[in-house]
Amino acid sequence: MPMTGKELKRLRTQMQFTQKQLAEKLGVTENTVARWERGEVPINEPAARLLRGGQMSETMAELYEREFPTPVGKKLAALTRKSEEVARRIDELNEKIQSEPLDSKRFRGLVRKFLSAANEHMRAVNQIEHELDRLGAAALR
Repeated sequence: MPMTGKELKRLRTQMQFTQKQLAEKLGVTENTVARWERGEVPINEPAARLLRGGQMSETMAELYEREFPTPVGKKLAALTRKSEEVARRIDELNEKIQSEPLDSKRFRGLVRKFLSAANEHMRAVNQIEHELDRLGAAALR
């Protein structure tokens, strides 16, 4: 059964995680966790399994490596680590944009970096989803 936003929030608060801390553990952005909790987007199944299992000492990359001990699992883990790294860069750039007094040239430069990092993150997420779809299709054969 899919995890609801209410269930996610309840589990997150039980674990005493902020949205940002949970996002870092799951390799997503803080905004994604907030949208999950509000029910705006569905919570992905691997994240739900980690949360329900209380295995938050394990990262998404480690989950993929453990659950899929194959070259595909290793690829998913690598893509997840890349996605986590880019999500951290996005958060850092967002903090700079919000906290520093910026002239328009510096602001445009930071926005370009932010958008570039966001595009890179989406490419990694799309690759992960593609690999998960392939795994699902292979399991049905």
